[in-house]
Amino acid sequence: MIAPIIDSMANSSTRMACWMLRDRMPKTIGVWAAVVFDSIGRHRIGIASPCMAVFFDESLQQNFFVPSLTSPFSQLMRDKAQGSGGYLQGRWERDLSDTSRLSLQIYYQNQQRQDAMLDFNVDTFDLDFQHAFALNEQNKLIWGLGYRRYSDAYRQAMLGSMIPSNLDYDLFSAFVQDQIDLIPHELELTVGARLEHNDFSGWEFQPNVRLLWSPYAKHRLWAAVSRAVRTPSRFDNGGILNVVAAPPQSPINLPVLVFFSGQL
Repeated sequence: MIAPIIDSMANSSTRMACWMLRDRMPKTIGVWAAVVFDSIGRHRIGIASPCMAVFFDESLQQNFFVPSLTSPFSQLMRDKAQGSGGYLQGRWERDLSDTSRLSLQIYYQNQQRQDAMLDFNVDTFDLDFQHAFALNEQNKLIWGLGYRRYSDAYRQAMLGSMIPSNLDYDLFSAFVQDQIDLIPHELELTVGARLEHNDFSGWEFQPNVRLLWSPYAKHRLWAAVSRAVRTPSRFDNGGILNVVAAPPQSPINLPVLVFFSGQL
């Protein structure tokens, strides 16, 4: 049996542009450092300076074994992958008091990719709000709300496709966490929970409890109990990818094309 990809590092080039607006923004606006990952996973591009906007354009040469139902049941193909996109990010913070802070972050990203496996254009919008404050000397509370929206368009590629080809879907979340000093500087209890709703699996509840013990200044011992859930991806719920081709074997004596299909 033949796997579809054998090499994805032949030749690559990436162009990026970063807008640094730190000196022009009010003090209540914060900026974050940006990191961009190549979607294939071989290349990592980091930006040390704070950026409010990042735009990139990349080209990558890669080799594929393409499965086929006719002899020799695979074909080596050299493919050129094209990628482009970028993101915009803004953050607002306000101190209500010495022990209370509000923060709001807005994020937009566009990612485009075209190669033999997938051909897509995905827009992501994310909104995140948090409020951290102290209830008293022993309790530090933080709670927040989140909203994320995806809008994608997939086109038929040589090896992969998506059903449906266009989809808009949302992710809602809310969390609360209480940090309790049972014994100041020695024993700390953290109790929290996260509630999420996505369009694929519905509601998910994720509680967590953590106990931290510091018997000495340089020694810490902790134990935790939690429930974590992975949010289903778009590919989990409609992706189709041709994986391998098997030559004819008895008793059928017919070639077999094996493909991966997400739950439709």
